[in-house]
Amino acid sequence: VADKLHQLRDHGRARDGEQLLEALDALTINIQEMQRDAGRSFVSRTQLTSSQWGGRPIAVFRVVLANPDTTHEILQGLLEEQRELAMQSPMLPGLMAVVGGQ
Repeated sequence: VADKLHQLRDHGRARDGEQLLEALDALTINIQEMQRDAGRSFVSRTQLTSSQWGGRPIAVFRVVLANPDTTHEILQGLLEEQRELAMQSPMLPGLMAVVGGQ
C-alpha cells in the first residue's frame, strides 16, 4: 500500500491517494475493534499526523508494552491475529477495490 501511495503522490493524484488512505483507515479501525471484541489480545489505536501526506491524520495501531515478560513470539502472535482479522474484515474488499482500481 505504501508503494501505491507514493506512486499516486508522485503522479499528482492526491484524491486517489486520499481514497486509499480512507480505506486503509477504515480497515485499521475495523481490525482493532475485531481484535478487542475477540478478547484474546488488545492493541489500541491512535491517529498520527503525517507531514508526508499533507498533515492528514492516519489511523494506526498502538501497542504499549508494560509487561517485561512480553516476548518476540507474543508480538508475532499479535501480528498474525491482525493478519487473520484483516482477511475477515468487511473493509478489506473496499481497500482492495481502491488499490486495484488505481
